[in-house]
Amino acid sequence: MIALVVGMTLPSCSDDGQGPDVVSPQQLINYTVTLRVAGDTQGSRADGFDDNDYTGGGDDGDLEDPVGDFEKLDRVRLIVTNEAGVVEANYVTFSHEITVKLTTGKKKLYIIGNEGSWDDFGSFASGVNWLSAAKGDNIGDVYSAMLNLSADHSVMEGTRLPITGTADVELTEPKTPEDINQSTEVWLHRAAVKFTFRMRNNTSRKYTVTDLSLGGMSTAMYLMPKGITMGGKDGKTITAFDAVPDAATYDIVRTLAVELPAKAADATDGEWILLFDKPLYALEGKLLENNAPKNYPLSITLDGLISSEMNLKEVQLPRGTHVYVNITLNKIEDLDFDWQIDLVPYAGVTLEPDFGLDADD
Repeated sequence: MIALVVGMTLPSCSDDGQGPDVVSPQQLINYTVTLRVAGDTQGSRADGFDDNDYTGGGDDGDLEDPVGDFEKLDRVRLIVTNEAGVVEANYVTFSHEITVKLTTGKKKLYIIGNEGSWDDFGSFASGVNWLSAAKGDNIGDVYSAMLNLSADHSVMEGTRLPITGTADVELTEPKTPEDINQSTEVWLHRAAVKFTFRMRNNTSRKYTVTDLSLGGMSTAMYLMPKGITMGGKDGKTITAFDAVPDAATYDIVRTLAVELPAKAADATDGEWILLFDKPLYALEGKLLENNAPKNYPLSITLDGLISSEMNLKEVQLPRGTHVYVNITLNKIEDLDFDWQIDLVPYAGVTLEPDFGLDADD
C-alpha cells in the first residue's frame, strides 16, 4: 500500500473523449504525445548467467517485458503546464497516444499512469489539487510529490504499479500548414524496484527455507523521476537519480516454508525454486552513510537454524530495476552458499493498443 505524502483526496475523473478546453483563441498546435515505458535500470550484470535466463529472449536480448497486469500501463493522465507551472491541459485517457491543442512556447509535460490503482493522491504545497487542476491553476512543485509506504505494509501493493514520466518541450510557431501538427515521445518509468528470489540445493538431502530478510529499503520515493541522468546502450538507462533525503529505512522480513528438493543424482545442479509466488516490489532508494554508499544486508535461514548472510554491495536502486537474488547451497557442513545478484533492465517498447495498455478495467 502506498500513498502520496501530501493530502488524501482522490477526485473523480473521466475520459469524455473531448480532450482539454482550448487555451487560447490564437494559433493552436495539435500536439501528439506518444508514450513509451523505458528499460531503465543500471544494467549491471554478474557473470555466469545467460541473458535469456531472465528475459525469455526478448527483442533486445537483455531487456525484460512487463509481467502481468500489475506492471502494465492502464489509465494515463497528461498534465501540461507552461514554464511558470500554470496548467494548460489536464487530460485522462486509455490511449498510448494523446493529442491536445496547445499554444506555442515552452511546456512541461507530466504523465501519471495507473492513478486509480494505488491508494491515495493529494495536493502540492501550492494547495491546488493537481489531478483535477483546471486551466489557469498553478500546480506548484510537481517534483516534491512523494510516494510513502504506509506503516502496515513493507512492499508495494495494489492493482497496478505507479508509472510516471516528465518532459520539457517547445512548440514552435507554424511556418507551413503541416507545422500545425507537432509531436514528441515521452519515456515513462515504473516507480518501483522489483525483487525476485530463487534458490537451488546442490546437496543430497532436502531443506526448507524458513526465513528471509532484506535490509535498507526506503520508506519514501519521489513520484516523478527526479534528477535523473540517462545512459546505457539504449540511452534510456537511469545512471543517476535523486533519492528522498534522509528517508527512513526498514527491513523486508518474511517467514517461509519453501521446500528445496535434493539434487538429483544424475544432475549437475539442483532445480531453481522461487521463494515467493510473485515478485516483491519496493521503493527506489540509495542506502548511504556519511554520503557514501552502504551495503544492503541479505540473509536466509534453512530449517529454522542454518543461516547465511551477504551484502548487496554499494549499489543504487533506481526505479525500474529488477533485482534477481540467486542463492545456491553447495555444502551444508561448510555453510557453503553462493549468492549471485543481477540487476536486469525492463524492455523499452512502443505501447501498441494490444501491449501494456488495458482499457477494459
